[in-house]
Amino acid sequence: MNDFQLLKKLGIFMGAMSLISVSHAAPQPKIINGQPTTDFQAPWQVALISNNQQPYTSYFCSANLLAEKWLVTAAHCAERNRGKPFYAVVGTTDLLNTKTAQIILIKQRIVYPKYNSSNFDNDIALLELAQPIDFSACGQYCKPIAWINERDEPLYAVVGTKAWVHGWGVIKDCKQDIEACTAQEKTFEALYPSKLQQAELKIEHCLAQGSLHNPQQITSSMMCAESMNEQNRSDTCEGDSGSGLIIYNNFFEPVLLGLTSWGNGCAQQGYAGVYTRLAAFDDWLKSTVYPESIPKEVEKPIETQTPTTENATIEETKSGSSVWWELLILLALVGFKRRR
Repeated sequence: MNDFQLLKKLGIFMGAMSLISVSHAAPQPKIINGQPTTDFQAPWQVALISNNQQPYTSYFCSANLLAEKWLVTAAHCAERNRGKPFYAVVGTTDLLNTKTAQIILIKQRIVYPKYNSSNFDNDIALLELAQPIDFSACGQYCKPIAWINERDEPLYAVVGTKAWVHGWGVIKDCKQDIEACTAQEKTFEALYPSKLQQAELKIEHCLAQGSLHNPQQITSSMMCAESMNEQNRSDTCEGDSGSGLIIYNNFFEPVLLGLTSWGNGCAQQGYAGVYTRLAAFDDWLKSTVYPESIPKEVEKPIETQTPTTENATIEETKSGSSVWWELLILLALVGFKRRR
């Protein structure tokens, strides 16, 4: 074998090795059969973490940016780490690249008063940040999102409508199918992506034909969405709780329709993902996030009695009679003096 042939074979070998390394470096599908987002695709998405020095490894839930100091998430996310500080990561899609992100302490959590932890009814909570977000610093990386109201919900939450969900949750449901996951796939780094992922879903009745959900588990505060693709099913999974279910209105603006709440496994046939309906909590959200939008009760003026025509006539009659009697008494006195 001459030198040229040796170099040729070596080149082929190196080329093959480079292809192998590229295939390993290719992005893995996330959420469950999702895709990575672009930098500005979901600027309302917020990561909740328990350690502000380790955003990636301490991530546990997502939230959605409503205003400069307010986030909305699932109540069961807000109940985690009760009594311990936790933080919001705003302005990034990559939890391993937070140089431009704002990591802000959660000042208070307001869990909806009627939240039921046993069946996840009313699974919603507000989080107040310790300081307002600096929108000028994060630019297109962080923007608030509007939520749906009860008037508009029937127009947009129609069965079959496309919806999107984003999250940093697990990419494979190893709890549901342990044998399908290798030891390497069960590591934190393999299961949890650092880059925000998205999945395309469709609105569905929770108890549609073919649903395996227990009707007693579904309440009026819940709604469902499932995979657009039956063969390669997408869904939210562990770690995606609190993420928003998003639709686009007639002006192509994103609108928050629901919050990732619970499900039976991930991407399982017959079990659409269950979300908290934002429209059911419209008044509660407004009263806290935008209290100035709630009409205040107008103070009633002190009522003064305006005499009626009849009363005025009576008063005038009384007044006239009094003057007449006084005049008679005066004339009598004058006559009395004259008689003396």
